[in-house]
Amino acid sequence: MNRPPSLARAVGGEGYFLPIPFIADSVEDRSVLMGQSAVLRPFELARRADLALISVGELTEESSIRSHGMITESELTGLRAAGAIGDTNGIFLDTDGRPVDHDLNRRSNGVGVEDLARSCCVLLAGGPQKAAATEAVLRGGFVRGLIIDGDLAIALAERIAA
Repeated sequence: MNRPPSLARAVGGEGYFLPIPFIADSVEDRSVLMGQSAVLRPFELARRADLALISVGELTEESSIRSHGMITESELTGLRAAGAIGDTNGIFLDTDGRPVDHDLNRRSNGVGVEDLARSCCVLLAGGPQKAAATEAVLRGGFVRGLIIDGDLAIALAERIAA
C-alpha cells in the first residue's frame, strides 16, 4: 500500500519517499542516485515547490548530522576549515550563508539554495546553540520566513547587537 506520510495525510497533501542517503559516498554515486527514476519525480517536485520548510544544523560533535554518523569527525574538521558554520538541506554554509567549497556539498542529495530561493522558504529552528548557523542561513538571502523559539530569538538578538 502506498500511503502518504502522516504529515501529508494530516494536512491533505501529498508525500513522497526519497530512497537515497542524505549524503552520497562519492560525487559519482550522487550522479547515479540522482538519475534514478524513483528520485527524479520527488526532486522535480521539490525544486518547483511553492513552500519549503527547512531546518538548520550547527557543526559540532553534538549536532544531529555528526551524532547520527552522517559525517565523520574528519569531515567535520574539514568543513570547519573550509569556513562552514552550519548546514541546511545538506548544504554546508559559511557565515554569509554561501555554500562552502567542500566535497560534501558536491555529494549532498538535498535541494540546493538556488531552488530554495525560488520558493517561499521558511526556516524552522530552536535552541540557542543554533544561533550562529541560523544567522548564516538568514544571511544567505534564500529564506523568506522564520519560526524560532524564544531562546534562539534572544541568542540571535545578542549576536546582532554585539
